[in-house]
Amino acid sequence: MARKNKETKYLAMDFGTSKTIAYVSGLGVIFNGPSVLAYDNSKKKIIAVGEEALNMMDKTPPHISILEPLQNGAITDRGLAEAYLKRVFESVEIKDVWKDANVVISSASNISVLEKQAFEKMFINLGVKTIRIVPSALMAALGSGMKILEPKGHLLLELGAGLISCSIISNNNVLVNKVYKKAGNFFNEEIEKYIRAKYSLEIGRNTAEQIKKEFGGFAAKSNRKLKISGRSLLGGGPKNELIDSNEIKNIVVGLFRPVLNLLMEVLEQTPPELTGDILDEGITITGGSSAFQGLKEYLSNNFQITVNKFSNIKTSVIDGLIKYEEIYENDLLD
Repeated sequence: MARKNKETKYLAMDFGTSKTIAYVSGLGVIFNGPSVLAYDNSKKKIIAVGEEALNMMDKTPPHISILEPLQNGAITDRGLAEAYLKRVFESVEIKDVWKDANVVISSASNISVLEKQAFEKMFINLGVKTIRIVPSALMAALGSGMKILEPKGHLLLELGAGLISCSIISNNNVLVNKVYKKAGNFFNEEIEKYIRAKYSLEIGRNTAEQIKKEFGGFAAKSNRKLKISGRSLLGGGPKNELIDSNEIKNIVVGLFRPVLNLLMEVLEQTPPELTGDILDEGITITGGSSAFQGLKEYLSNNFQITVNKFSNIKTSVIDGLIKYEEIYENDLLD
């Protein structure tokens, strides 16, 4: 039920595999940081969350673990996720705000009943009284400017860190949804494996992410070079290597082929009445991994269809959740 008391806060959260973004009505975005925490095993407590914890990755002593509460869009450890969220809200000094708030959380569109119940239970344990869980595909579509309440077909490709999700959306419903659970984080892992195998060099995840951002893409060959540092697997000491941009491009293109199959499966299951809408509007891509250079052209060439990418690819879900507040308040949805 929509809130009638205007003093009641609306709290929206995009709790994603790689990033958490939280919004509170009247305050705006109050947290935007990595879904990562640093845990001191000797003291049994969290010592850092978000950017501070991410910066500690691969640099900590043995008794400090860098942990992620979500994997592939699903909670891996509910207790850990609860502790992470408590620490997040303590860090912005509004830890009690959600006890009297209407809370809306986005989740993966393919979430199971049990996974949804785990999300709900977690927030109830944190003191939330009113919670609604909405598909991230709907929120990303809304945040990308789509009119999700209308009986019109939209094709959305979300390229996240834990999941790649492709959806047909119409009349406030996800009619078709297919998911590939090898996304941005998996790309990083494959880059690490490649560097280890070819150069006998051990690199950390942050370095792999940097390589992906610098060289991952579909643009024409550029023959650019990047110096990377890591630990030699042969001598054990520090070592530098120069890698070529085309090496990484080839990895990304190879990893992306299953995404083409995913899109084709969704298109094949699209209701015939909506195909005209899809042809007129095209594919909208969003999510952090849609930043790959040349991706629009790559998809357009493969499917002979317009591809749209807007400026808010990293915030489309929270942007949609913010727009959703008006829908929520005015009882436009059941």
